[in-house]
Amino acid sequence: MHPILSRLYHICLILSILCTVALGGEPLNPAAGGPVITTILGCGLKKAYFNPSDQQIHNAAKEFAEAGFTMSWAASPKTWGKGKDLLQDDDYFAHMHKVGAILRQYGIGVALGFHWHRILPTPLEENLELYGEILEPKNGSFERKNWNFGSEIALQAFAQRSETLFEKTGPFEMFYCDEVTLAKAGPKVAIQRSSGYWTSPTYSVQALESFRIYLASKAFPQAQKARFPVTTIAQEPSAQANQGLPAIAINDTNRDRLMEDNDWPNSPLWQHWYTWRCQLFSRWLDTVTTLAYEANKTNPNWMGCYYETPVQWMVPELGQDLQQIVNLPHVDYVVAGYTSGERYHKVKKAADAAGKKWGLQVEVSRYGKEEGMPVKYIEDTFKNAMNDGASLITCYAGLSFRTDRQNASEKDRKNGWYYMPDQVKAWKSCIQWLKKTRGIKAPSFSPQTPQPKAQQVQ
Repeated sequence: MHPILSRLYHICLILSILCTVALGGEPLNPAAGGPVITTILGCGLKKAYFNPSDQQIHNAAKEFAEAGFTMSWAASPKTWGKGKDLLQDDDYFAHMHKVGAILRQYGIGVALGFHWHRILPTPLEENLELYGEILEPKNGSFERKNWNFGSEIALQAFAQRSETLFEKTGPFEMFYCDEVTLAKAGPKVAIQRSSGYWTSPTYSVQALESFRIYLASKAFPQAQKARFPVTTIAQEPSAQANQGLPAIAINDTNRDRLMEDNDWPNSPLWQHWYTWRCQLFSRWLDTVTTLAYEANKTNPNWMGCYYETPVQWMVPELGQDLQQIVNLPHVDYVVAGYTSGERYHKVKKAADAAGKKWGLQVEVSRYGKEEGMPVKYIEDTFKNAMNDGASLITCYAGLSFRTDRQNASEKDRKNGWYYMPDQVKAWKSCIQWLKKTRGIKAPSFSPQTPQPKAQQVQ
């Protein structure tokens, strides 16, 4: 063949392959995205909920390792906890260290995460400025709840207490922020606009001062006299407002902080309010991820920080601005979280634009649903995400991988907290496929600690 024709032939061949990829075919090089971190959560190893024996922890860790997991949330604190300061919970730290040590014996790293309210100092009465305030829609009063996100003093306290938490836990391999929001999402948020603005803990006096400073930076008219917008005309729940809108009574007890604005969410004041809250959240997230990095930057197995939440929650109404978040210096991955399914393209696009990595949660079971997820869903979601370049996969629920959950209680079965052999088989087939294509990224713990032989727990 003539050299020029030969070159043209090879150029056409390459273009043909590239077009196949663009149209949804197999990727040109499945290994191009590099090895993938595989993470298991919902393991049922928290002392507060399950109080597992040492042998149960060993058995679970062995089965997680056999299923191809290289990272786990099992050593993280429980999400919810009222009335007790996590930093004073010695039982948690003792259990966390034990679980972490056992996981590492089986080659599984510790991914640490916590809901931020868990490190609020108590009692409330001695730490008033650290607590945020939500709005009670029935009477327009304020109720202290969560952190005071608009307070500089509160942010400093959050940073100090996060640093203390990391000192108490010791080194960990990853840090995650999962489902932390500045308001309650409400029902049907995947198809309706979240409208529960009054559930945002950003109505304190300190937050109002922060809001005014923000408005002044945007040259908003009479910024120093501005107050928080509220609706005074009630609306029933709809596609435009999933929780409806309340008629807030403005009176002598709240008029110094609230002002009527029924053009929700479109007026300039409402738009600024949502943007301001997103900036607050991003700043707090930047603070905690930076501290997690600083605490682990000399850890040879450190794999970075990630932000994970359902894609339907990645909206300004909940304080989330994905473009801001993905550009934070120590947010290394953004992950389409629980129930996102294959709606991960928003996350992929943002990560690609920022030069960051992205991931997806694949469920083998769902809380509140007795039946496991369809095998086809597991296989398709996993492989499509891998072919699209995901670098991190989280999987719920670890309880579904544990053979000692075959005789789970009726209550636990209704929540999907039992062994699901068909779903586990589907997951393992995906792992075998992944090993042959892109590979799995795993920490390396040395020297190897002897691994006790797992036993069947009766």
